[in-house]
Amino acid sequence: MKVKNHLSSDPRYKVPNVFEHLTTSKVLTTTYEEGCTLDQIKDANVAPELRSRIGYDLLELCMREIFVMRIMQSDPNPANFKFQFDTDAHGTVTDMRIVLLDFGSTLEISQDFMQK
Repeated sequence: MKVKNHLSSDPRYKVPNVFEHLTTSKVLTTTYEEGCTLDQIKDANVAPELRSRIGYDLLELCMREIFVMRIMQSDPNPANFKFQFDTDAHGTVTDMRIVLLDFGSTLEISQDFMQK
């Protein structure tokens, strides 16, 4: 919830809703989110500017996790991200969001660690 609350005002990121009544200490149950995987973007005809934006937004997310939220996804593999694209009537990409999956495994970063 901390990640979703922190990122809810930033349209670049989307965190699926959690179904609390279906979630346990071992199973995180969320809404399904459509999107492309990183491999699909690599193989698709995606403009270089958009590829750069994806890299920038992922790096910024990592820095925000560490220095602002002080919580880090402990399994940040490519399968834990999807990418949603908005297109105009001609099929040109007009906007993009990164869907953040599987925050079931996170580490809190202590103030003591940050000061060191």
